[in-house]
Amino acid sequence: REFRAAQRPAYQSGPPLRGSELPRLPMLCLLLAASSFSLSSSSSVLDLVNGRFASGSSNSTSLSTAGVVIHQFDNWNDPSSQWMPCPTTMWCANFSDRWSTSLVNHESPTKDDGGLNLYNNLMPGFILAPTGNVLNCAFSQDGGTSLRICDAAGKAAGCIPGCYTEQGNHYPVPDGVPCWCDTGVTQCASGHGATGPSACAWKPDELSKMLTKQAHFNSYNELLFDTTAYAAALPGSLEAFFIMAESQQDQKNMTSEQHAHFLSTYGRTAQQTPLLVFDPTNLAKPFSCVTC
Repeated sequence: REFRAAQRPAYQSGPPLRGSELPRLPMLCLLLAASSFSLSSSSSVLDLVNGRFASGSSNSTSLSTAGVVIHQFDNWNDPSSQWMPCPTTMWCANFSDRWSTSLVNHESPTKDDGGLNLYNNLMPGFILAPTGNVLNCAFSQDGGTSLRICDAAGKAAGCIPGCYTEQGNHYPVPDGVPCWCDTGVTQCASGHGATGPSACAWKPDELSKMLTKQAHFNSYNELLFDTTAYAAALPGSLEAFFIMAESQQDQKNMTSEQHAHFLSTYGRTAQQTPLLVFDPTNLAKPFSCVTC
């Protein structure tokens, strides 16, 4: 996943994207006043999200109790409907079969400033619901999943998107093969004495082991979800949109537009699918309400 922010769609010109940049969409209005992001009253979804964050731990064995699963916009989304994966006709089509996400809770590793160690402190995104989604695998650190691609032949042979070994990895491990953690493997960085940089993947039923191992890396984790199952379960598979507390104004504007677009598309209300603020320095209640 670490390569995603450096990639730019073919139709865009200019230098490589920095972590704070996102593809800009046509605005419903040129700018939204900053006051439009003032906090309003809490909602049931907000309470559920903060509750899972507070109660989640490395002892949790299911997504409904482990914490909050966030996907930050990463240029692998549909530009017009950012809650959808990359269209198969675009440059990012190789990544349309998975969502790259992180699971956060009050036990997640923190940085020197006390804030959560995240993929990016500026990028907005959305929260995947703990039900209606299918977990492919998980990594206790960044899994380098931009190289973990299943081609047509690989998928036919059972390759799991984002989970098998990297293509062209040049390590002492074959391309596109399973390398699961906690199975005695010695060719991946699995904690079994391996020296190779290719990280092993945890199976979906080993969520607790993944979270325990994450503490040794002091980094954000990476969970890969199946986008086909996610899309089939919409709108319920998306729990909420969020902006980061440090998001730039154009990122806030884009996310507000996408939130409104989502509500209109699926006939939802903001109470059902709210827009939240995520403050990674607030380890008690990191999510607050923008539009609920």
